[in-house]
Amino acid sequence: TIPAISAVRMHLIFLRCLVLAHIFVSGFGEGTPRSFHLRFPQSTKTIVGCVEKRVQLPMKLRGGGEDERKTLDSFSHELQSRAKGDNVLVNVEVAKITGNILECKISTNCPDKMWLHWAFSSGSTGWFAPPDEFLPEGTKRVDEKAVQSPFKNNELVVRVPLKQAPEALSFVFKRESPEEWFNGPGGDFRVNFRPADPDAIGNLVVEREARASHWSILDRVRLVNEQLKAASESPHALAWLYTLLRFQTLKLVPLSRSSNYQSKDLAHAQDGLSRGLAALYGRRAIAENSGDATAVDLWVRTYCRLALASVPRGGGNGDSVRLEILDIMRRNGIKEGHRPGIEDRFLEDWHQKLHTCCAPDDLAIASAYIAFLESGGDAEAYWGTLRAEGLTWEYMCGIGGGKGSANSGVSGMRATPMFLPQMLNDIKHLRWTLMQLHGGADLDFLITKVADGLDGELRGILYDIQAHRHEWWIPGKVTEARHRLAGYLANEHGHRDGLMLDVALETWFKVGLDKVNLGSLSGDDAFELIVMALDNQALSFGGAYHQALALMRAVKSRGDRWERDGARRVKAALELASITLQAHMDGLHDQVQAKAERLGREIGTDAGLLSRLGEELVRGLPGFILGQLLAAVDPHVRNAAGLGAWEVISSARGSAEGRVEVLEDLASVQGRAWDAPRVLLVTRVGGTEDIPAGTVAVITRSATDLLSHLAIRARNQGVVLATCHDEAVFAGLRALANGPARVTVSPAGEVVLAAVTEAA
Repeated sequence: TIPAISAVRMHLIFLRCLVLAHIFVSGFGEGTPRSFHLRFPQSTKTIVGCVEKRVQLPMKLRGGGEDERKTLDSFSHELQSRAKGDNVLVNVEVAKITGNILECKISTNCPDKMWLHWAFSSGSTGWFAPPDEFLPEGTKRVDEKAVQSPFKNNELVVRVPLKQAPEALSFVFKRESPEEWFNGPGGDFRVNFRPADPDAIGNLVVEREARASHWSILDRVRLVNEQLKAASESPHALAWLYTLLRFQTLKLVPLSRSSNYQSKDLAHAQDGLSRGLAALYGRRAIAENSGDATAVDLWVRTYCRLALASVPRGGGNGDSVRLEILDIMRRNGIKEGHRPGIEDRFLEDWHQKLHTCCAPDDLAIASAYIAFLESGGDAEAYWGTLRAEGLTWEYMCGIGGGKGSANSGVSGMRATPMFLPQMLNDIKHLRWTLMQLHGGADLDFLITKVADGLDGELRGILYDIQAHRHEWWIPGKVTEARHRLAGYLANEHGHRDGLMLDVALETWFKVGLDKVNLGSLSGDDAFELIVMALDNQALSFGGAYHQALALMRAVKSRGDRWERDGARRVKAALELASITLQAHMDGLHDQVQAKAERLGREIGTDAGLLSRLGEELVRGLPGFILGQLLAAVDPHVRNAAGLGAWEVISSARGSAEGRVEVLEDLASVQGRAWDAPRVLLVTRVGGTEDIPAGTVAVITRSATDLLSHLAIRARNQGVVLATCHDEAVFAGLRALANGPARVTVSPAGEVVLAAVTEAA
């Protein structure tokens, strides 16, 4: 008969294949065939569902016969007129109609004559002229790229055969009298006819960041906003857009290069992007709730959340920053331009920066200035706060003209502020104004912005979190709040501030779990925290996490988790959670790391920083804590279930050969490069070590969580990494020291290390 543990392991292998297929089909490799996807049913009675065939057509052109009209995209936007003081509503719809024709219909309620200033466009070439056969009646060409078409009866239609369709149609509106132009939220309006080509988006990002002579944070935000809808069907395209935003957050790209902008324009662009991300997330949440989710939804939700953590909120009155700093300086008698007054070089430089290149770093500068004023004028309070916010001396010297901002009037912000205590309240209010534009991660600010639109019970929970955010019980309260908030986020138009709050709450969930001493947890306590952490992953990303959570709750409800058979069921649930988390995080790491390395090489980013960027991203997410909890509970479950000796973290290619080295710890060989392949038998690993060059396998007695630095490097470098839980087995392996051996990982997860004959 087959031992029970073999049946369990074979079941886990089956689960691993299904989960990995579910995620790989969604875009780990852009060349992966997309002719089918795996759908997980909503029912908790089954772990996995069936494979459903589905044709992948451009954008969302699935289904619909020759005579069926199918809406692919639609949105409305309100144009605000400064010339006449009225608002004009425009509606845009893209549909596939009879004969495989794509139709873009644009309507407006404007009583005056309106023109559409438009062109075909692509991410790599920008605007280009549409052929004559696609021009509506009355269209006139205005230059070599753009045309203008009149609205008739407040409607305009552009039709293009599917086979001849460009990547997108870009446009702005023009009112004839009085002449007035209207842009979209963050730049040109853009409707997509075809899904984005990830390579084209990557080329566009690299070209702009490395070679554009005039470039700024405003252009960067507009680029991401323009490409967002087209990228929404491709994980790799989304990864490019997120990587660009992450470089901006890490200050690896300049705020401006020979380019200035007004704060109101940046506020408008940020507002459009943050709302677009929230709407995209909301639509995917609706699909999840209705059972219509596809494999790509995991990645859409992932990158929407990551991007919103990197994108300032936007909106508000963008001009208010520029006007408020002027008002503050004049009220307090500070010299400004040729106006006489108190000379404070810091305020003069900051005033010029706020006028010409206002950015999220101004929030940090305001906080540092407030700390300086509250400290009684301690210079270290100012500079120390800046350093803590990531604004180094070199960065401050490069602000403004140092980054190439044309005629900005400021070349670096090197001055320490003058101690003017009467400025404190004014600067606090200015910081609040800046928060309207550049906030998004601050919990207190977001609760204030969202609270009035929530039900009373949820408001009460949020206020409780706000008042007691450092208490030990906060992770449970955060989970409760997120469950209640989820209903607000599943909205076709999105809930921008609600989603930003949800991202901030998720961060506080991680902060709370970071304080837990994992080594002191009992098996029951660790198991309870795993269920809570998995619940939060499911709330954020949906998909396979819901299945892992359902199975975990099912085994929890049985109450026999520490009995032999019950513990084996727990092990199955833990394995499903582990492979779901590992596949998701490894995929995220690989997608972002590849883009970061290419972009970084082109713009001259430090190679050492680039090599860690993807890993630091993964380790900074709440999933990292889940990985640690899974490792912490595993010994308890293994003992109760009477399982075998091995836990495989990285199976690499399944086998490897090398000379056996016996080490007490991995730290002792850091920086070493072996002259021939080595299999390392290591008593202790901490999880933060690098793997020496030439190593083909690391076998250790230490439990290693699957998202540790060591685990991620092992999988990326193709190195076998396994934990031996049996001291007697490990002692037997030591007998192979200094000789050649082959390590093999079986499909059932057993590790065999056997001596081999050394080649002559």
